[in-house]
Amino acid sequence: MTTATQTATPAQINPALVVKEGKTFFLKSSDIQATSEYNPRRFPPSAKKVQTMYDSLMEGQIQPIGLRPSGNDKDLRPQVSFGYTRHAAAQKMSEDGVGDGPEGAFLLECMWDEKISDVDAFMRAGRENNDRNEMTRVDRAYFIKRCIDEFGMSQKEVAKSLFLSPATVTQDLKLLKLVPKIQRMVHDNKMAADAAIEISDKTPEEQEEILVLLKEKGKGGEGGSRADTQEASGEQEAQAGKEPSKAKPKTMKVFTKNVRQHYSKDALIADGWQEEDTEPIVAFWDAVVSYGAGTPLKGRRKATEFKDLMNLFNKMQGV
Repeated sequence: MTTATQTATPAQINPALVVKEGKTFFLKSSDIQATSEYNPRRFPPSAKKVQTMYDSLMEGQIQPIGLRPSGNDKDLRPQVSFGYTRHAAAQKMSEDGVGDGPEGAFLLECMWDEKISDVDAFMRAGRENNDRNEMTRVDRAYFIKRCIDEFGMSQKEVAKSLFLSPATVTQDLKLLKLVPKIQRMVHDNKMAADAAIEISDKTPEEQEEILVLLKEKGKGGEGGSRADTQEASGEQEAQAGKEPSKAKPKTMKVFTKNVRQHYSKDALIADGWQEEDTEPIVAFWDAVVSYGAGTPLKGRRKATEFKDLMNLFNKMQGV
């Protein structure tokens, strides 16, 4: 990283500025560089997010962006430390000539921090973006990975820093197992993150095949639900000659569907059971489903934890 003496300070760009630590000032977006290896986002903000910020800035800037000395030998302009979306929106406003500055440029309110370290700048931007919901799950997954790989943080420490549960951090990291095409779809809200995570343990080739199946079903990989992805995954396994995975049900609706699929009279007969032997099995699982759904049975009962039903079904299915 270059030192402070090797960078152009805000006051050098505009001698009229009086720049003090913790005080704000105004600069044109073109006098600021947004490219940084310490940008916590994997992808630039989407056009939709930039437009939303554009509309917000038209009503006035609420919070300043952070600036720090440049870390780029070829571009000595001050560098954004946080506020990348605001900078992108201001740049677009300047191009449209709707700002209050010279030639319609938008003047960004900024705050200078000459002493902030690379790690602090990275963590602060990451926390701010996550708090504002300006990072997608994919962005956040890459942010978490860099915290672990480059800064030696544990998953628990990252979770605490971002006010997330350790389980959420674990799930986010599964997104990094997806092929770039699917990661981008999740980033662009063309596939739900939870639906994509369902196929994160597949090989890249299998993930591509599942995308083709989703497209054939008219989903095009866009807006596909978790159930759509699970169904396409099962079809892909069947086409590949594999025994379909026995996914653990996570909702009563899915649980009921799975019971009907595996323990109906026809399903049991197909598995080799004699018709006269299927009746007590079907009756048992009907009772379990009824109990789990809250349908009263004979006599009084206490509420059953849903996870107990899940464990029972999973044990019967060997998963």
